[in-house]
Amino acid sequence: DAAAEKLLRQAVAIDQDHLQGLNCLAVLLETATGQFAEAEECYRRAYDIDSTHLPTLSNLAHNLYAFKRDLDGAESVFKRALLLHPSHAPTLCNYALFLQVGEE
Repeated sequence: DAAAEKLLRQAVAIDQDHLQGLNCLAVLLETATGQFAEAEECYRRAYDIDSTHLPTLSNLAHNLYAFKRDLDGAESVFKRALLLHPSHAPTLCNYALFLQVGEE
């Protein structure tokens, strides 16, 4: 949606270190507009701000394997997420699914 994208871009322009804004913009870019490379840039900016932020790690890993087919990069990010948050059930499930896809 163009209106949502405009508002998210405005929020990120106001506060360039806004993790939630960067993640929301990236998700919108992936799902609504198919701008996967720009979405990855948003996730990487968020990662540079806070490399321990679980939503950023999870979203970046998903972007890398689902859209870029960078399996090594995705696995590295998943492993980092689980090193920092070993009992986070959604990340464990997503990593398991990733491993299943990687075997196919």
